[in-house]
Amino acid sequence: MQVSFNKGPFSPSDPGKSNIKLNTTMKYNRRFKTPAGFLLAAFMLSAALPGHSVSAEQATNGDPIVFTAGGADVTFFYDSVENRFDTVLRSKGDTVAEGLNTPYGTPPGGVGGGNDFVFSTLSVILNGPPIFEVDGHDYYVSPASGGFFSNPDMPDLGIRTRLREGDPAVDQFSALRWTLNLSGSQMPDGAEFILFGADDLGTGTEILIDTEHGDLTHDWPAYGHTHWHWGFSHHGEYDLNFDIEGIDGEYGDAEATGNFSVHFSVNPLWFGYPVGSDYFVHTEELGLLYVEHRPWVYSYDLRRYVYMSEEADTEAGVWIYNPR
Repeated sequence: MQVSFNKGPFSPSDPGKSNIKLNTTMKYNRRFKTPAGFLLAAFMLSAALPGHSVSAEQATNGDPIVFTAGGADVTFFYDSVENRFDTVLRSKGDTVAEGLNTPYGTPPGGVGGGNDFVFSTLSVILNGPPIFEVDGHDYYVSPASGGFFSNPDMPDLGIRTRLREGDPAVDQFSALRWTLNLSGSQMPDGAEFILFGADDLGTGTEILIDTEHGDLTHDWPAYGHTHWHWGFSHHGEYDLNFDIEGIDGEYGDAEATGNFSVHFSVNPLWFGYPVGSDYFVHTEELGLLYVEHRPWVYSYDLRRYVYMSEEADTEAGVWIYNPR
């Protein structure tokens, strides 16, 4: 692959990159100390603090939720009295998140709730995601329960619909429609987003939403729970904004519509250190590094490029590039 070195203070020849379809293993240099413990500690406030259950009228009054590991579900309820959708986060036994402070009370007559929490904003921190090829393109992907890749140390965001009410319970709609609002979303320059599923062999891929091909709409069942892989072509910050509406069913003619947003921070790791959207890495031993062209990385302390491959044992040292 030809790489154009147009950033950073100096660029050597491209040493070549491996074309890896799936990489779920991160190899660490034993000389480096990973800050993973520090990063995890920053988000370990996952236990819900004492709070009061809110009604549907207060469903947007929660705290920001930051979801960092385990499983959780973005969940949709419909308040037929107020003609309004409520979007909340369902916490599970292994959920690691901060901001789970305000429990949610289901709408009048609503069914299927439990352990749901209100949020003002929802952020998902995806550190060290693997790369998976879909339709000839590489994506950083989140884990998904039942999919080809799962990891309890990373956030697995499921989709859960609870559009049902009454006794006996009836579906309020035949489906919940998502449409990704591109004008209301923000992604890194040139980035694409995909929501898809694949079996444990990485085959049988089913694509639900794909910005590259203009597939922006998907219908979910009125009452269900599934997990899918969220995929991102570039690392960086993604604000995904979805328009939602109920289709047909008991209240379809009410033209029930809504909106929800989710923020993903997609951070690949380099020797255990998060890579920023500007490709800078702050390390303990080597200080500030610029890693866009890794395994050649620029050390601002050494004022040199060094060759550091995560696939090789660098215990004996690193190669230093000295321009004449």
